[in-house]
Amino acid sequence: MSIKYSNFIDPEVLEGIVGADFQNEAKLITSGVVKKGGTPSEGSQIEWIKETLFQTDDTGQTVGVDTEIDLKNKTQTSYAMPIVWRADGAELDDISEEIMAKRGGTDLAIEGATTELAGAITTKAGQMVDTVGIKIIDGSAKWIITDTNNYNNANGSQANLVDLEQTRSLRGEKGVNFEGGFMIMRGVMYHKLASLGLVAATSNTMGNMAQDEIVRSGVVGSLLGMNILPTDKIALEAGGTDHLIHFIERGALNMKLSGAPSIDPVIRATRSFKDSIKFKVSLGGIVKGLSWSASKVNPATITNTVLATGTNYEQAATNIKNVPMAVVRFDAPTF
Repeated sequence: MSIKYSNFIDPEVLEGIVGADFQNEAKLITSGVVKKGGTPSEGSQIEWIKETLFQTDDTGQTVGVDTEIDLKNKTQTSYAMPIVWRADGAELDDISEEIMAKRGGTDLAIEGATTELAGAITTKAGQMVDTVGIKIIDGSAKWIITDTNNYNNANGSQANLVDLEQTRSLRGEKGVNFEGGFMIMRGVMYHKLASLGLVAATSNTMGNMAQDEIVRSGVVGSLLGMNILPTDKIALEAGGTDHLIHFIERGALNMKLSGAPSIDPVIRATRSFKDSIKFKVSLGGIVKGLSWSASKVNPATITNTVLATGTNYEQAATNIKNVPMAVVRFDAPTF
């Protein structure tokens, strides 16, 4: 006689084991790209007001006797963050007596099965969070490209240090804020940048000093003071094969995350003699200085494609230079 998961799995216990640990499975969170800020509400988006009093300029006004000053008429800015749900489920086989015996008894088998299930949920929930964060960055990049202020179109060029530095310079004095931040790119582009260290300094690449580092260790620790974060979840340039490298400051992506995944009770599907389990994560995010402009909809309908659509974002910061992100476009890497 087999023992069913539905006989002993307690959703509350499972939620307690998983807890917030799933967040540490997301590369964006552990790297420092994300700044976490509380848990999301049940609505489709979160709106908040930020005071922008006296932020439109840094000069002030010259005042004399019997003169008047001009009053600013914009003192607040509305921000919105999309809230989404991500879920998954699986069918679970019965736990046979043979497996339980190998584990040394019923109690150990149940404990082991619960731990393994918690581990699987933790891993998958973290991956879903990572994907949502990347798609928000994708969508933000598409908006930046249409605005062009924080965008360097190096189409027709291979990756090079001159264009990388030029991308930082687009934000003027605020470009130095990228130091300690991240260059997010696909894996093959990372390897292209690493290979540049093997070229002489006269080629405007990382030059001789980096050559020794790369030859000995094969690792590029940082570039232009920024950490390289490779992930193939980042999209290619829309409609083409060119690559986008995203410059983003540390903590530039604000995210709200549920404290623990919501786990449904394990349900017995009598017709198929299977147990099934489902879990859901609620989360939201926005790059600082941007706002979600799409209409309010059910969180379940905000797909990754919707998150990666540039027209669903708009500028909320007074000045585009205050958006802590820039994008550069390069041809697909060749070696």
